[in-house]
Amino acid sequence: MGVVSADFDGNGAADILVANDSFPNFLFLNDGTGKFVEDALIAGVALDRLARPNGNMGIDCGDFDNDGLLDIFTTTYQGEMPVLYRQVATGVFEDVTNQAKIASSLLPHVSWGIGIVDFDNDSDKDIYVACGHFLDNIQHLDDRTSVKVHNFVMQNNGKGIFEDVSRAVGATVEPVESSRGAGFDDLNNDGLVDVVVVNADTGPSFLENRSPGKYWLAIELTGTRSSRDAAGAIVRVRTSLQTQMSVLHLGRSYQSHFGTRLHFGLGEQASGTIEVRWPSGAVQNLNFTRPNHVLRIVEHTISE
Repeated sequence: MGVVSADFDGNGAADILVANDSFPNFLFLNDGTGKFVEDALIAGVALDRLARPNGNMGIDCGDFDNDGLLDIFTTTYQGEMPVLYRQVATGVFEDVTNQAKIASSLLPHVSWGIGIVDFDNDSDKDIYVACGHFLDNIQHLDDRTSVKVHNFVMQNNGKGIFEDVSRAVGATVEPVESSRGAGFDDLNNDGLVDVVVVNADTGPSFLENRSPGKYWLAIELTGTRSSRDAAGAIVRVRTSLQTQMSVLHLGRSYQSHFGTRLHFGLGEQASGTIEVRWPSGAVQNLNFTRPNHVLRIVEHTISE
């Protein structure tokens, strides 16, 4: 139902993580020669903490706790909590859904699109979840849910704990539809990541982010020795306070694609360093001395 690719075991080769509806997830580990071995159970992402397979729909990965390791979030079917897998060591994950206080009010709903995104530019990643059922009159079978359900926004407090701020940010009063895919990008180039949601039986929703201003940096990559789109590149942005890491993906969420411009919220930090690890194996380092702009980096060439 959902697929995302990234280097989860740290060997420099892109692996493939597959969210499987009602069956254990797959994690195909790439040995670097193009040969793959399925290892989700050993890695800890096949099942949830109770050793149950879920009706996983969408999937995204991102470093929500800024420890330099990619974490994973999967959306699930009605009566199942979405699952947040924290990478506790290279290639090893644990279900921290309860510890991170992912909103328990998600339990009754079918959840689909997912984004691990820094909406408020405070330098830690928040979570957006798109919800909606596909069975007419489902509320007569389960009055906790319905075909049209508001979507969820959960704000990271900087310590890996999430608060449901859906009502405060307007997610409960935006056009409430039966949502499916969701994508996240800065559509109007104002330094804030916006949301596009595909809805069943009607048009999409375009949600403009109007969060209070903080510093940010956006990075666009073009490969030369690597593929032109630089898929799989790993970017680390370091300031005096912390290091953030993002991966350039082609495809994520629920049957969606977004985010080839990598967005970093900087909080109050206006300068720092950037490290790009290209798919070719090349490593490129540079400084940035001003925030709030798009930095375009060509493999071994830099332009603004």
